[in-house]
Amino acid sequence: MLDKAFDRVCSQNADTLVVLLLDELPYMLQKIAVCENQAGTPGHSALEMLDTLRAMRHKHANLRMIFAGSVGLHHVLTDLRGTKFASQPVNDMPPVEIEALAPADAVTLSNRLLTTERVQVAAADCEALPRELAALTDRVPFYLERVVAHLAELEGPVSVQDARQIVRRHLTDDNDEWEMEHFRARLKIYYHGSSDDANGRPIPNATLASAILDILATAPKPQTIDEVWSAMKARLALDHRDQIIQLLKSLAQDHYLTSDSEKRYAFRFPLVRQWWVLAQGISQ
Repeated sequence: MLDKAFDRVCSQNADTLVVLLLDELPYMLQKIAVCENQAGTPGHSALEMLDTLRAMRHKHANLRMIFAGSVGLHHVLTDLRGTKFASQPVNDMPPVEIEALAPADAVTLSNRLLTTERVQVAAADCEALPRELAALTDRVPFYLERVVAHLAELEGPVSVQDARQIVRRHLTDDNDEWEMEHFRARLKIYYHGSSDDANGRPIPNATLASAILDILATAPKPQTIDEVWSAMKARLALDHRDQIIQLLKSLAQDHYLTSDSEKRYAFRFPLVRQWWVLAQGISQ
């Protein structure tokens, strides 16, 4: 049905660029696979759909596709393929990372939100507050908007300190209005499998990933692969260095971590690092 639909759309609009945007595609594919497994059918509909979409991209010169999602497609493809399939349904699509706003743009957005929300700012903080908001929220519009909305609820002129208190309160709030818990919960959903420790006992990969994040959340500076490996060995008596390398790569692909030109790893967003320390109850 998809093939026929786009045959018609693309042929009737030959001079127009047609764009198909699929949001949360990894989640959709996972749900398809789960439903098939629950039904007891050995189908591979999710992979077949991806292969069909790939064929469509090559068939129609005026068709482009954007696959979006908060979790990397690499996890789902690994599960779908298993060891029996060599399908590479997205190797013709370049990955594009959505970065945080540029510093100047984050300050501009801060000013506009403060104006739109009619926030009365203390005279001494008129210039400092927009810059502080950008820094406190890692220049992520979602968090920036939430902080300004709460500033608008305060009585009287607001200050930089008010903004800091709002961020701190939300990072420690068990109601989790900012939905930070998904950074922890999705480890168990997507980091499947396990690795044996030195005594042959299996340790879930989700547990290993969480331990890596604990180490990097409390490290005073970015850590090399060897530094992470040494800390993990001391903590969990591990034998398989390659597994830690792969987990570091996956955590970077899933936007938990970033690495520099020396392959030293650190949290991508200080705000998430701060939340992780608080949520895990660990000390820096």
